[in-house]
Amino acid sequence: MSGDWLAQAMQVVERARRDVRLTLPPGQHELFWSRLLERAELIPHRLTFHALLPATPLAGREVTRALAALFELESGRHTVSLAAADAPFPWFLLISDRETALGAVGDAYDGDDAYFVQVIDESARVQDLAASFDRRFAAGIAEPDISAWRQWLGEFPRSKAARSAVSMLERGRKKLDRVARRTIRTLPKRGFWIVKPSPAAWGLSEHEGEPFARWLKRGTIHLGWPKLAGLFHGEFRRLPLRAFRERALAHYPEIEDAVRVRAVARAFFDTLHERDRVIAMDGWTAKQEAPVLVHGWGGVQGPVELREDAPWPICRAVRWRTAGVELPIKLVREATGKLSATYPLHRLTPEAFRDLVDAVENRRRRGASPQLSLTLDLFANGEEENRLL
Repeated sequence: MSGDWLAQAMQVVERARRDVRLTLPPGQHELFWSRLLERAELIPHRLTFHALLPATPLAGREVTRALAALFELESGRHTVSLAAADAPFPWFLLISDRETALGAVGDAYDGDDAYFVQVIDESARVQDLAASFDRRFAAGIAEPDISAWRQWLGEFPRSKAARSAVSMLERGRKKLDRVARRTIRTLPKRGFWIVKPSPAAWGLSEHEGEPFARWLKRGTIHLGWPKLAGLFHGEFRRLPLRAFRERALAHYPEIEDAVRVRAVARAFFDTLHERDRVIAMDGWTAKQEAPVLVHGWGGVQGPVELREDAPWPICRAVRWRTAGVELPIKLVREATGKLSATYPLHRLTPEAFRDLVDAVENRRRRGASPQLSLTLDLFANGEEENRLL
């Protein structure tokens, strides 16, 4: 029966063309996640996996396994969106494209007498389940940083707050849930960014540049102003603005705005996190009419490094997907909501990032139907929410 459950779950995933919603699976988590990773590698189109996980350290080991697998899943062509739910489902739920659902109660692996699995194709029922999932997803704690969440799950059970929270059974459990939700809300959230490989965006001459082709070859994203690499990798956060300006101008007399330089460096070091999404593209001005070149996009996969052999030594690991596509300036402005973008590093909304990526993929498919992404239906009818079985 356990094999049947896994096979049915993978069949539901393979049917997806746009997105997959799922909760924490029962039983052998490692087997489920390894099988999911294997099947996802064979799916040629890009999917968005919306994972609804519990916001409690009592499920810490299982959540840690899920986070590791989801991080690896996103390292390929697919996208992962996370929420830590205040009220997770009491059963396993897997939904493909709002068209097919699989629900399971109990554990297929330990002989649980209450074990039951059902595949649902009835449109109205699947839509109700998807709407219930979306409401819980939207009400949960959105996109906590995976690496920070994993670290917290490892440390929290040994903390004084956790020991205090479990001192009494029922009241302790409620206190533990409150502490967990409060802590997760303080973790870094996932970010979406534009970064510009062009040396002009950093106020540098062409011969001082670090072309995107090198970023792609190395699997990195770089911070400009290479003569300031030692300063950036050292004490720049503690320097008063006046001292920072003097140090910066000593290497780059043409810098007009030292505040901007320091703000970009701080963002690269302190605000850009593992698993953030970046899109490498040229900038645009308010009067520009020419199209904008998108070089590629990818996910940040590591901390800041100092690579002294690179022309721009400060970098982070990124898994890139190439694009090489020009987008009309009107489309770029509509997608980003920005009349101009002249900073070398800009923050985006998740929706703006998805719109840009979808526009690039549409251009590459030469007019094929656009890749749809999740729109949360917060007002869907929830009357069937608890009628899975």
